[in-house]
Amino acid sequence: MGTSNWQNISYCCELIHDLAPRRTLDIGIGTLGRWAMLVREFTDVWQGHIRPAEWQGRMDGIEAFPAQVTELHRLLYDRIFIGDAFEVIDTLGDYDLVILGDVLEHFAADRALPMLGKCLQRAPQVLVVTPLGALEEWPQGAEYGNPWEIHRVAFTAADFLDSEHWEVRDHRLFRDFLDREFGAFLLSPRADARRK
Repeated sequence: MGTSNWQNISYCCELIHDLAPRRTLDIGIGTLGRWAMLVREFTDVWQGHIRPAEWQGRMDGIEAFPAQVTELHRLLYDRIFIGDAFEVIDTLGDYDLVILGDVLEHFAADRALPMLGKCLQRAPQVLVVTPLGALEEWPQGAEYGNPWEIHRVAFTAADFLDSEHWEVRDHRLFRDFLDREFGAFLLSPRADARRK
């Protein structure tokens, strides 16, 4: 629905604060640009760069549904790239952090983990927040006419915790207000997997 659960926010804010990324890419900017606002707060505002003209970090976003982009997004993000993130990311440079905040479950099953792989080629850390469990537990269609909102793939915690392609730097599991499980995973590419 263009937004997501809140139970993980304080945990993710701690991660963002500690990582202090200078260049961040948010995939799927959401209704309010939550991740851009949080990154700006903990990497710019907390450093004394209060006004947008003073911000020093770069905050980019990719959005597949152009109608989602508002003036608020244009204020928070330096650049917003419109299109399918699976393709757009190949045209971008490197980042310190890529955020997939309640986005990976919207990719087709054969593209979700390859998309994560592409993110790990662009940044030394990738923050994934996603529902865990069967698709039936997390039903979602084309909310407000946005076909990119459909939940297409389901994950378990093991899908992120046990991989030969990345290392888990940190993670935490949460329950939403309906008692459904979701997780936040901070991943880094294995040394031999990062592109040269």
